[in-house]
Amino acid sequence: MTRPNSCWTAGHALGLMLCIVCSCKLVDGGAAKVYGFTSFAQEFNVACPNGQGFRGLRSIHENEYDRKWRFLCEDVGYGPNDNVAKFGTLEDRKENYDHPQTVVCPRHHYLAGALSKFHGHYSDRLWIWTCRQATDAVLSNCQRGDYVNNWDEQFKFIASDNRVITGVNSYHDNNKEDRRFRFTTCRVDCSPFYEQHDTGCVPTELKPSPSPSYDEHFQQTFFVTCHNNQGLVRVRSDYDEGQGDRKWRFQCAPVGSTQVADLTEMSTAGVEDLHGAVNMICPTNYYLRAIQSGFVQAMKDRLFKFQCQRITGAILTNCQRREFVNPVHGALDVDVERHQVIAGLASMYSAVDEDRRWHVTTCDVSCANGFTSDGARGCIEAPCGKLVLQDGILSGNCQGRVGDECQYSGCNLGYRLLSPPVTRVCQADGSWTNTAPVCKRIESCGPQVLPNGHVIGACDGGIGDACTFSGCEDGFKLSETGVTRVCQADGTWSNSPPHCERVPCKPLTLQHGQLVGDCGGDFGDTCVYRECNDGYSMLVPVGPDDPVKSEGTEFKHATSPVSRTCMGNGTWSNGTPICHRTPTTWFHHIPSIFWDTMQILWKDITLVVEGTCHAMDKLQCWLQNVDTRIVWAVGSTCVLMLLGLYWFDAPLPAANEAAQNSGTARALTT
Repeated sequence: MTRPNSCWTAGHALGLMLCIVCSCKLVDGGAAKVYGFTSFAQEFNVACPNGQGFRGLRSIHENEYDRKWRFLCEDVGYGPNDNVAKFGTLEDRKENYDHPQTVVCPRHHYLAGALSKFHGHYSDRLWIWTCRQATDAVLSNCQRGDYVNNWDEQFKFIASDNRVITGVNSYHDNNKEDRRFRFTTCRVDCSPFYEQHDTGCVPTELKPSPSPSYDEHFQQTFFVTCHNNQGLVRVRSDYDEGQGDRKWRFQCAPVGSTQVADLTEMSTAGVEDLHGAVNMICPTNYYLRAIQSGFVQAMKDRLFKFQCQRITGAILTNCQRREFVNPVHGALDVDVERHQVIAGLASMYSAVDEDRRWHVTTCDVSCANGFTSDGARGCIEAPCGKLVLQDGILSGNCQGRVGDECQYSGCNLGYRLLSPPVTRVCQADGSWTNTAPVCKRIESCGPQVLPNGHVIGACDGGIGDACTFSGCEDGFKLSETGVTRVCQADGTWSNSPPHCERVPCKPLTLQHGQLVGDCGGDFGDTCVYRECNDGYSMLVPVGPDDPVKSEGTEFKHATSPVSRTCMGNGTWSNGTPICHRTPTTWFHHIPSIFWDTMQILWKDITLVVEGTCHAMDKLQCWLQNVDTRIVWAVGSTCVLMLLGLYWFDAPLPAANEAAQNSGTARALTT
């Protein structure tokens, strides 16, 4: 039955004992639950309300073969917890009776329920015990007490202050048909974010401070929060082996604009997180603003809670997680760059060293359009908005303040401006002058071609292509050899391109003869040596394989017009024909009366041919390309004579004879 609160008398421990006899409500606000006695030889099932556990038990052995029980439940930790574990068995087998029974709850679990069945033949009970995990509390300093009863003896067991029952051990005596019991209890330590109310925990409101006392807060709870629109930019920590804890200090600075921004809920941290990993990352465009932390002596570890604030007037970019920033038991000091803010903390616990190593996540603060940097991580409103050039380069003042002049200088490697560079000015009405150019990605350098020539390799113009200028078509030659061009990331080809130059032949002429066709010397021109003038014969060079070559003859008579073509190497095909005076033999029968006289005078006679005199020792003379007018000079007197001669063709003299007869005659070759 329910008794009034007045049954809580004579102090807390005595009150608990009385509460086993009469249900009551504890004066400290915890609602204790006391169950009436169970019946002899009957099955029973006792379960504390979720969030409560066994603080006390009372048992009476009256009928010499069974006990009846009464249980006291009380708050443990803070609030319900559905994490339970059951131990024992009700399986009706001989080996389960008359044997020792031991139940020890898992770590941070307490006894919260008992299901029991009696067997008359063995005069013994089987048990299933329920263990429940504590919420926001640590169970530590666990101790197993002595046996609390003798045979056939009733007992009352109450856990001492701040302790709860976490285990039970018993053994059976067949002669006494009874069991002796002893219990394990653990101290309940509330999470550092709660106030201790015996075994119960009540949330407490922490008052934030700008910074904890760096030199005096070992093993203490602290709550550090930055002002609105400020974030953490520096974290310092030192470890003390004597304290088994770290001391902390934090520094805040303005981040983004001063506009009101959203805050996240403070993150949660339960005792189940002790010795576990901490991994806190603020949401996108949120930075770390507040930290709560409390030390749990029993676990030699701290719990951490975090709060983040959304940035305004800016975005967070280039967020990077730094590797461990402190050794075990070593100093931690993270001071971010002027344009950065802390957006996350993470750590791993070392049970051997009883310390944590930390990671820090930092982000860059990039002011949004309409805002400009204050020189650090703050952003000041700008009416025109900050200018950016995607994949390009800006110079000058581009923040967006009135009067700012911003130059669109060019594009990054691999891009080009679609319009000429411009300068834009921020006007008082909040607009920029001119239109913003755009940088477009360069897909290629364009294909390489060589007019009248050939290229090899990768010449389509893809970035990295290498194209070689290999040569020219017939009639052309490269202006520069050995040139290879590479398509660069800026969309241009390296080096200067060569070109194919026309290779001309020398224009053809024919002295004492006629040419027809194209004789100017352009590639492919065909020129025909048609005929020689009257009195001249056309000779062509004798080829190396011509039979007459062996006879020492360099030329032979042409049997038909000769064609020559201007080739790609700048020379004409075939040999060069010539027109020369028809060869003539001076055959004479001069009367002997004159011959003798002329022989006497011959040593003083010179033959003058078109202004050139040749010494002669006989009348027979071969003249090359000369007129029939012969001037005989005797002494200083010249007589013009027209000789009656017989003309007929005769074999040409050898080259050496021609050379002897004329100082200006040249050896005729192919």
